[in-house]
Amino acid sequence: MQPGNKVLRLIGLIFSLIGAPFVVMGIIALSMLAGAYDEDLLIGGAIFAGMGVIFLILGLVFLFSDRSQRRFADRMMREGTPYDAEITRAYYNSFVQTNGKSPLVLECRYKDASGSVHLVKSKNLWEYNLLEAPTQFTARVWVEPYNPQKYYVEVIDQRPMPPADYDDR
Repeated sequence: MQPGNKVLRLIGLIFSLIGAPFVVMGIIALSMLAGAYDEDLLIGGAIFAGMGVIFLILGLVFLFSDRSQRRFADRMMREGTPYDAEITRAYYNSFVQTNGKSPLVLECRYKDASGSVHLVKSKNLWEYNLLEAPTQFTARVWVEPYNPQKYYVEVIDQRPMPPADYDDR
């Protein structure tokens, strides 16, 4: 499954798209009213621009957060040591909700090269078909070689792909 969080990406995009026009229109209003001495209009333009800046900053924070999660996963897959893990438990994270839905968290167990067993948890996953058919999924844990507290749990979908329909003309 693709690393990163689609929800963060979507929220970040929406907030950024809302904030950018607010900032632009607030700056235009302030520049047009700079010579005027009507305090109410100047305060309104400043509030408009300020709201836009807040939305834009929140959107960019969400977008960069998602990007950093994807970069961490890519780095771990490139530089980390892979271990095949057994999914021991899957449960809903009730502390985080989006549109009334809670994400899944997987608890996995793997053995390292020395034979010791480690328990790890995945990030929040939004794929609900994991609970329907957990035997068709496996987990691979990518562990940083010199710091085993840094890891990434990759969930691999092993369901057979549906046959592709194509035209032989």
